[in-house]
Amino acid sequence: MTNTPNTLLVFFSRSGENLWDGGRRTLEIGNTKRVADMIAERIECDTFEITAADPYSDGFDSVDQRSAQELRDNARPAIAGELPDVGKYERIIVGSPVWHAELPMILRTFFDETGGLAGKDVYPFVTFTGGAGAALSEVDAACPKATVHQGLPVRGEDAEGAGEDVDAWVAVEFHGEEL
Repeated sequence: MTNTPNTLLVFFSRSGENLWDGGRRTLEIGNTKRVADMIAERIECDTFEITAADPYSDGFDSVDQRSAQELRDNARPAIAGELPDVGKYERIIVGSPVWHAELPMILRTFFDETGGLAGKDVYPFVTFTGGAGAALSEVDAACPKATVHQGLPVRGEDAEGAGEDVDAWVAVEFHGEEL
């Protein structure tokens, strides 16, 4: 391993009340963060967690309403703090939950503010409850001048035990193995 990673793992995750197997469950650690942590254990990388300048509520209903409005408005919610310099990295891993069968609008803010990660190798992963929807293909659309690799979809309820799926994805995408 080198001392300076050429990979940046960027993710947005939300703890609090989430949909869970037809009901609801309060998560201390968001599903996307769980998967991001697994990836970071397997790949030498720097990490950056995207947080909203106007934080999302812990309650599912208010987040659902807010995110639906952001989607209708094609909003670009502000990201708290300064983004990392993506120019320092060759590979960018991008993780997100799926809201309303799409990426949350704050991910579009990230893509807009980083020039769609032009010239980078982009490796998306998503966590979802109802389905991955179009979220992984949205990364292709948001990053037209990047090379977007095969994404990793993980059902939210399975995030804690997704180690084998993460291992397989890392083996193929980062080590060139065939399964």
